[in-house]
Amino acid sequence: MKAFFHVQHLLGIGHLKRAATLAGALAREGFEVTLASGGMPVENIVPPQVRLLQLPPASAEDASFRHLVDDSGRRVDEAWREKRKSILLESYASCAPDVLLVELFPFGRRQLGFELAPLLERVAGRALVGYLSPPGRQAEFFGLWGLAVKFSSILGPLTYGAVTWLTGGDHRLAILITGAYFVAGIAIVAGVDAARGRAAARAAVGADGAAL
Repeated sequence: MKAFFHVQHLLGIGHLKRAATLAGALAREGFEVTLASGGMPVENIVPPQVRLLQLPPASAEDASFRHLVDDSGRRVDEAWREKRKSILLESYASCAPDVLLVELFPFGRRQLGFELAPLLERVAGRALVGYLSPPGRQAEFFGLWGLAVKFSSILGPLTYGAVTWLTGGDHRLAILITGAYFVAGIAIVAGVDAARGRAAARAAVGADGAAL
């Protein structure tokens, strides 16, 4: 099994040390572990059997933990956040783990919501897709799901831009119409009978175990 472990140390290295210890224990039990570290690099702390993914490093500006700074001591900006989020999500997708581990969030580490919220949303989607996929056809279903995710990332901004242009710059209306996609998505997901879908997925498999 594969495990993907996200950790962020902000002042000291206690969080990284604990995460490295847990990751090493998982590796000894046979897991393929990727440890995604978002803090400043620390040498010789991650066990050799654990794959270390060093994200663009950040630390807390001070003991209030209100602001993140990069490895040059500058406060991180939106471009930095987008870059790091992209690296994290792409690495998670490439790893395709069976288990995801995160620290504290959403009860703590809320400064990292820009990357952890999208990560957890992606995991939730993958979990449901995997649950409803017929055995032997998971790659096909995950491929379709990935295509839908990419399409949504195009449709949302396109709708927002089109409405803004057609209304002469009415951003409130653009937000309202784009938000309708979220309402529609919630309504669709709320109507999903997961147990029935799972049973249908199982029924789609022939007696010899091959997907029909």
